[in-house]
Amino acid sequence: MSANGTFSSSLTGDKMWSTLITYIFGALYVLSSFVGLVANSLVVYLILRTPTLKRTTNYLLMSIALVDLGFLGLVVPFTVLANLVWRHWVFGSFLCSTISYVQVAIIIQRSLLLCASAILQHRVFRHPFKRRVSTKTVGVLIPVVWMFALSMAAPSGVFAGFGRSNPELNATTFLCVEHWPEPAYQMAYTGSLLVITYVFPVLVLFITKIDIAIIMFSRSPPIISHERSLQKRMEKRKKVSASFVR
Repeated sequence: MSANGTFSSSLTGDKMWSTLITYIFGALYVLSSFVGLVANSLVVYLILRTPTLKRTTNYLLMSIALVDLGFLGLVVPFTVLANLVWRHWVFGSFLCSTISYVQVAIIIQRSLLLCASAILQHRVFRHPFKRRVSTKTVGVLIPVVWMFALSMAAPSGVFAGFGRSNPELNATTFLCVEHWPEPAYQMAYTGSLLVITYVFPVLVLFITKIDIAIIMFSRSPPIISHERSLQKRMEKRKKVSASFVR
């Protein structure tokens, strides 16, 4: 009797801890989503309403903010409800495929736009007197990135569906998982996503930021070097003019 009482009390304690952790993570999800919605909405609003902020780099940042808003509005609610509240997928096969597809596409698009923004910022520091990238070019770049992201994310939507990730789960508990015809295909696709969304962006950000830091702490940054070259040209022209006067 005592053993049964101890066992039941331990189960009750585990259930209380599980419920408490669920509430904590749920509150963190809600708080982070709210902050993300407000912050990204402010970014979009300020860029659209402030004429001085309508630049090529800021348009990329606005596109990233819009992507974040889509992620927070479309992906996060289903993920929180499925993983924290019900602990299984209850939204049907169509939404399983759709949410998986949208989630991967948003992650790819956001990663590539961050790379593009970092490259443009680096170009301003490294070549400050070269012609800036036009808004027309950025207007073409963003749809191209979207097309690539949507096409690259297609396998996630095609192979996503109902499945049990743990054989010990009962027959009525299903999760939204991917079912690939061959494990090798899944490994190749996962590896390509890892390169596109993590390895490549990290390398681009690391190289560009390090070079920007080198430029800023250099004794002769590009701006000063350009001013010195202009000054030498002016002095040379003055000498030439003076020789003609003589």
